[in-house]
Amino acid sequence: MNNFWKKKLPAFFLTLVMLASLAPAALAVEDWKSDSDSHWLLDSSGQKVSVSGHRWSVWTTSNQPTCGTSGKKIRVCEICERGDTQEILATGAHTYVTISERNGIVTKQCSVCKNVITEASNSAPSTQGKNFTISVGTTGGKFVGAQIRTNISDLFRGLTGSGDFSTVRFSATSGSGQVWHSDNLSYLWNSYSYSELYDRVWFVPSSSGSLSLPYTAENAAGGQISGTITLTGTPVSSDSTDIVLRVAPGGTADLRLARFEEAYRKLTGGVSGLRYIVFRTENDYSSFDGMLYAGSSSLSRDNLDRYKFYTESRYDGDYALEDLSFRAFAQADVGDQLTMTVRYYDRNNDYREANLRIIIDKNGRQDDEVVYRVAPGNSVTFNRSDFNQVYRSLASANRDVRYVEFAPGDDYTTFAGDIRVSGHSAYSKKGLSDEWFYYTTDRQNSYGIDDLIFQAASGAKEGAELEIPFWACYDRDDAVKGVLRIIIDKNGSRDTVTLNVAPGGTARLEKADFNDVYRYLSDYNNRTISAVSFSAPDSYRNFYGALYVKNAILRAADLSHSGSMFYYSSGDAPSRNDYFLDDVTFQADRSAREGDCMNIPFRAYYGSSRDVYEEGILRIVVTSEVNTVSYEAPPGGSVSFTASDFNKAYQAMSNTNRTVKYVAFEAGSDYASFPGALYAGNTRLSRSDLTYAQTQFYNGTPNYNAYSIGSLYFRPDAGAADKSTLSMPFRAYYDASTYEQGTLKLTVSTGGDIACVVVPGKTVNLDRTKFDEFFRKSYSSSTLDYVVFDVPGNLEFPDSCGTLYTAYGTSYSTSFSRSGLQGVRFYYDAADARKGDYALNELTFAAANSFTSGKVTLRFTAYGDNGRSLEGVLVITPSTAGASSNLVGSVRYAVTSGTNVQINANDLARYYKTAYPAGTLQYVVLGDVPATGALYYNYYGASSYGSTTREQLTAANRSRSLYMSPATTAEYALTELTYVPSGSNYCASIPFTAYGMGGQSTAGAILISVTSKAVSEVYGPTPRNTAVTFPASSIAAAVTAATGVTPSGIQLLKLPAATVGTIYVGAGATPADTTTVYGYNTGNQQLGQLRFVPQTGYTGPVEIPYVAMNASGVPVASGMFSLGVLNTNKKFGDINAATWCYKYVTELADSAVIDGYADGNFRPDSTITYGAALKLIMKAAGYADQAPTVAGSTFSGYLAKAQADGLVTRNTVALNGPITRLQVAQLAAGALRLDINNLSSVKPFTDTSDVYVQALNAAGIVEGYFNNGTSTFRPSNTLTRGQVSAIVWRMQNYRK
Repeated sequence: MNNFWKKKLPAFFLTLVMLASLAPAALAVEDWKSDSDSHWLLDSSGQKVSVSGHRWSVWTTSNQPTCGTSGKKIRVCEICERGDTQEILATGAHTYVTISERNGIVTKQCSVCKNVITEASNSAPSTQGKNFTISVGTTGGKFVGAQIRTNISDLFRGLTGSGDFSTVRFSATSGSGQVWHSDNLSYLWNSYSYSELYDRVWFVPSSSGSLSLPYTAENAAGGQISGTITLTGTPVSSDSTDIVLRVAPGGTADLRLARFEEAYRKLTGGVSGLRYIVFRTENDYSSFDGMLYAGSSSLSRDNLDRYKFYTESRYDGDYALEDLSFRAFAQADVGDQLTMTVRYYDRNNDYREANLRIIIDKNGRQDDEVVYRVAPGNSVTFNRSDFNQVYRSLASANRDVRYVEFAPGDDYTTFAGDIRVSGHSAYSKKGLSDEWFYYTTDRQNSYGIDDLIFQAASGAKEGAELEIPFWACYDRDDAVKGVLRIIIDKNGSRDTVTLNVAPGGTARLEKADFNDVYRYLSDYNNRTISAVSFSAPDSYRNFYGALYVKNAILRAADLSHSGSMFYYSSGDAPSRNDYFLDDVTFQADRSAREGDCMNIPFRAYYGSSRDVYEEGILRIVVTSEVNTVSYEAPPGGSVSFTASDFNKAYQAMSNTNRTVKYVAFEAGSDYASFPGALYAGNTRLSRSDLTYAQTQFYNGTPNYNAYSIGSLYFRPDAGAADKSTLSMPFRAYYDASTYEQGTLKLTVSTGGDIACVVVPGKTVNLDRTKFDEFFRKSYSSSTLDYVVFDVPGNLEFPDSCGTLYTAYGTSYSTSFSRSGLQGVRFYYDAADARKGDYALNELTFAAANSFTSGKVTLRFTAYGDNGRSLEGVLVITPSTAGASSNLVGSVRYAVTSGTNVQINANDLARYYKTAYPAGTLQYVVLGDVPATGALYYNYYGASSYGSTTREQLTAANRSRSLYMSPATTAEYALTELTYVPSGSNYCASIPFTAYGMGGQSTAGAILISVTSKAVSEVYGPTPRNTAVTFPASSIAAAVTAATGVTPSGIQLLKLPAATVGTIYVGAGATPADTTTVYGYNTGNQQLGQLRFVPQTGYTGPVEIPYVAMNASGVPVASGMFSLGVLNTNKKFGDINAATWCYKYVTELADSAVIDGYADGNFRPDSTITYGAALKLIMKAAGYADQAPTVAGSTFSGYLAKAQADGLVTRNTVALNGPITRLQVAQLAAGALRLDINNLSSVKPFTDTSDVYVQALNAAGIVEGYFNNGTSTFRPSNTLTRGQVSAIVWRMQNYRK
C-alpha cells in the first residue's frame, strides 16, 4: 500500500514505512483441500492444482492403552496438516489388588480397569482376649492413639508375621476416666483406620480408677483380634498449684507473669508479694524437643539453674519473668511432657515449690485461654461454649458457666480493634469491665456471650495480639480466671463458616465451606462429610432473619443436633424427604441492621454415625458489603473491571441465576477530588458521565457508541495516598426496569506495609525511618534495632526488576542476590552493625530500565529491644513514567508564525457539551492569559458587544464573563477573542471555565500551536480489528519539518473513546494516558511502543491529537495522528495520500456513502452537481439508498424523498446543475435535524444570516473565511466533489 501516510514528506520514505508495517499480511496460509490419499489447491476456476500424496509425520501416541481400554496414535501431513489416527489395542495386563477376604474367598480388583476376580485362600486368623494396658502418668489428658496402634500391630505381627491392620472398632467403655476423639472433647469415633489412630483418642484419667475400652481390630485379609484396652493414669488436681503450658509443635507460648502470681497466691493462701522465681531442672530438659526463652535468648539447663527471674523489671536480676516463653521444636511429638520444679521467693527470700508442666499439644491452646483469630477489617463472634470449656476445665465441673466478666488493660484502648455487641457501638475499657455477659439471654436488659463480637480495624497489623483477662463465673464464690486472646491473622478463624447477607437479601450456604471446616479440625484432608446439623442459639428467635430450606422457614425447634439433618449429597440422605445442605439459605429482614450477627453452632458428620463429627460455627453477618464490588490499584497503576464481578453481585442480591445486561453508576461530589478516576478505554470519565441516566456499561460486546463493562478500569493518580478510598452506588440491570443496587468501592493500595516508588533506570534509598515508624505502630515504647529480609522467590523479586545494594555507587558497594539476603541484618544504627551486617540507611534499590510495570515484594521482620519483633512487607513499584506533562488541549488551534487566531465560540460550546450533553454553554471565564503572545478582545474594532475598542486581556481584566449569546451590548461576547502570536515553535495555553445552566461548569484549556510551517497530519488507513503501532519516525518527521526541531517526546492530548478503541503501551495491557511524555528514542516508555487496538467491529475515523516536546521538555508544536479503520480500502486513480481530501474520500467510500466514476477516478476537483451533493448529504445523514423515480434521472429518488421530508421546498430543481454553499448548508442542517431555534445572538458571518448556515457552523461542520476582523461564508460559491466530501465526512462523524 503505497503513499500510506498523509503528510508533506518524501514519498519514497513513506512507502518504506508502510510496506514494513504491512509485511505480515503477506504471510497468509494456503487453503489446502484433502482426502485420505492426497491434497491439492483450487485455482480461480475451481480446478485442482498442485495435487500430491500426503507427506506424513511419524506416529505419535496420544492416548496410552491400558489393560482394559485401547489407545490411540496420530500422524499429521506436513503440507496440508490433515490428521490420521489409528487404534492401539488394549494390553490385557491387569494389576490386581485384594479388596476383601471372607470365608476362604479372596476378592481382587484391577486398580486400572476395575475388573474383579475371586480366588480361593487359606482361612484368616481370628483371635480373642488380646488385652493390654496403657499408662499415661500424671496428666490432665493425653493422646493414646499412637500407643494403641503400636500394641495392636505387635499383636498381629505375633500371629501373622505382619503388623499391618486396616481398622479398629471401639465399644462402650466402663470404669473411671473419659476417652474422647481429640483434646477438644469431641466424641470418640466408632472406628478408626490405621493412619487415623496416630494423633487421636484423648484419654483423661480419673482418681477413681482405670478405664476399660473394648476393641476389635481387622487386617486386610479379614483376620480379626479383639480384647480390652485398660487406660490408667493420675489426674491433675483442680486445686493444683502447677502451671500447665500447652505448646504446639514448632509453636511458642508465653508463660505470663499473671500465671506465676496466681500460683503463688494459691501456695500462700491468698498472700501476694512474689519477688522472683528460680527453676530446678533434670536431665530431661536438655533432651526435650523445646526450650525456655527470655526474649530472643534461649535458656540452657545451666542458665536456668543459675539465673533468677524477677516480677518487676530487668534491673532487679538477670531476666524479667514477663519475658519468658517456651518454644517447641517442629519435631516435637504431640503428647510429650516436661516437668520442672519452680521455687517462688518472696521479699524475705522465703520460698515455696510447685511445678511447671509443658505439654506438647496439637493446637497449643491453654486450658485458661479463649483464642480468636480475625483478619484485618473483619470481625469474629464470641462463642459461649469456648468460655464454658475454660470454666469446666479449671473448675473440674460438669455444670455450665453462668456469666463472664472482662478486665481489660490499657492496651485495649490502643489496640487496632474493639469489642462490641452486634449492631451497637464499641465498648470503652470501663464499659467493658462494668458489664456482665450471660451464658443464656433470658434476662432483660442484658447481653449474652454470643452477642459479642470483636471488630478489627482495617489497618490492624498481621500477628498483633491483645490479651484481656476474664472471670468465668458460676456465682461470686465459684469463678475461674482465664485470658481472652485476640490474634490478627489474615486467614481469620478456620473453624467458622461466615455467611454475609445484605439487609433484605438472601445468601445461600455453600456445602464446601462446611467440608473445609471439618477437614481443618479433623486433619483429614481427603474426607468428605455426609451431613450437618445445627443448634439454634437463644438469639435465633429474635434475630432479623431466618434459615430456610427452599421456601420453608426453619424454626428454632428444627435446628437441634437431635433434630433435622442437612445432607451433603443425595447419596448420603436416607430418603427423598430429607433436607440437603445445598437448599439452605438465610433470608435477612429489610429491617436488619448493619453489623448484626449471630452464631449458630453446627456439627459436620463423617459417615453414617452421629458419633463421628467436628463442631464449628455458622456465623451470619448482616452487611451491605455483600453488595459491594471492590477494586484496588497502586498509585499510578490500574485495575480492570470484569463483568463477572457485577454478575455475581447481582445474583447474590437477587437470589437468581440471571445474567446482568448492563450496569450504571452514580458518582458523588467526592469523585472530583479523589486522587484517581474511572476510565473507559482511554477516556477519563467525568462525574457527569457517571450517572444512572447518562452512561450504561454493557455485559459483553456492546453496540457501537456504547461502552462495555470490560472497557472500564480504575487508575489512581501517581501521587495518590495509600489507603485512599472512594465509594459510589451502582445499579446492575437485568432489563430496563429490573435492577439491584450495590456499592462500588475503589481503594488505592500498594499492597504492603512500606511502599517505595522508583523511576525505571534510577535508584531509591530505603528510608530507615519508614521501618521505624512501622515498628513503633505496634510497639510505641520500643525502638527498632535491625531488619532481616526473607529470601524472596522469583515471582516476588524478578531478576529483571533490579538489584539491592548497600553503599551504592561507592568503592565498597555490595549487591545482594535473592539468596544472599538470607540471615543478613540491616541495622537502624550503623554503629551496631557487625561483620557481615549492614546499615539500613545505606540500602538502595537500583531499578532496571525495563522495570516499568509489576512490583517487587520483600517480606521482612523488624526486631527491637526486649526481643520484640514484627513482620511486614516492603513493596517497590515503578513510577508510571520518567517524564510527564499537565498540558491540556480541550480546544486546539495550530497556525504558522505571524498568523492571528480567532477563537471560535462554537468550539468551546462543543467542548462544554462533552461534559453536559443536554446542557447549553452560557459564558466562559478565563483562568489566565498566555505566557507568550497576546490575547485581545475586539482586536479588529468591529464588535458591538462589550468594549468597542481593542483591549488586551491581562491578569487584571481576564476574569470577566464572556457570553456565548450576549443579551445586551454591554455584555462581552465570546466570539471576539483574538490571539496574536509572538515568535514561533511554541505552544500557548489559555485555561478557562465554561458555565451553563444550573451552575454546571467544566474546566479546560485552549492550546495554540505556533510553528514556522504547518505541522502535517500523519494519516493512514488500517483494516478493522487490526492493531496499529504508532509510526514514531513519521510523527517526529512531521514535527521536525514544521519546526526544525527533533522532538524528544510526545504527550497525547486526547485518547479515543472506549467504543472506538484503546491505546496501549507495549505488548501488555497497560493503557496509555494523557500525562506521560512518551520519548521519541529515549526513556522507558517510548512513542514507538504505543499501539492502537480498535474496538471489535469498529470502523471509522480515529483522531489522536498530541503535543511535541523539545529536549528541555518544553512544548514546541501540536499535531494530529489519525487513522481510518476500514472494512476495505477502496482506491481511486486520482486520489492518493498526497491528495488533500484523501482521508475524507477513503473513509466515505468504505462506508458506501460515496463512489467514483466508471474509469476508476473520483475527480475531486470537479464541480459537484446538485443531485450528487444531495445523495451524499442524505446518505451521510442516515438515509437509505433511493431508487430513481424518473427514468434516466439517477438522483430523482433522492430529490423526491428530500421534498417529501421538507429538506427541499422548491418544485423545480436542476439536479445536473451546480449547487451553492448555501444550498449545501441548508440541505445538511435539515437532514441532520439541527436545532435552528436556540442559536447565539451573535451571527458568525457578515454575508449571510441564514439559520441553517449558523446551525451547521455551530456543529463544526462548515467554516467561513476570516480576513481582518470579518468572517464571510460566501454562500453563492459552488463546491467541488472534494470539498463536499469534507462536509459529508464531518456530517457522518457528527452523527456518531
